[in-house]
Amino acid sequence: MPGRDNWTWISLLFIPLHLRLTFYTPNYTPNTTVDHLPTMSEDELCEVIHKYDGLVVRSATKVTEKVLDAASNMQVVGRAGVGVDNVDIAAATKAGVMVMNTPDGNTVSTAQLALSLLTSLVRSVPAGNMSVKRDEWDRKTYSKGTELTGKTLGVIGCGRIGQCVAHTAQVIF
Repeated sequence: MPGRDNWTWISLLFIPLHLRLTFYTPNYTPNTTVDHLPTMSEDELCEVIHKYDGLVVRSATKVTEKVLDAASNMQVVGRAGVGVDNVDIAAATKAGVMVMNTPDGNTVSTAQLALSLLTSLVRSVPAGNMSVKRDEWDRKTYSKGTELTGKTLGVIGCGRIGQCVAHTAQVIF
């Protein structure tokens, strides 16, 4: 990879155009090309992959041995997400293709979602929502809820997301 002046990337992600170049090519130069092709079958990908030096995928795209065999110029496969279970690591290694992922990519948003759902439950939002949908809103029933301030939160599993949940809960509550 060092010493290469011209890069051609293929993106099989759905990301707004203004984010694509900065996300995939942080040191963007006029010699870098990014093609965004979010919906391709394995056979379609095999037909065009030889033109690309890099590939960025999410979980839906399977980077199989067949794809890697057709990728004669491939230097790197970037997985926008935690795992690399959709990339044939053995075939990539055999082809000399580096495989990378973004393990922290969704940590904060996942932790925030967990805390949002927790807050929603203790404030009776789902039950209140169903009540409104049935035209039965009873303000006294659904406006009390429970406050989280001063409560103890148990976090089972203190990996990246669990730690982020604990830290965020300390800050918020």
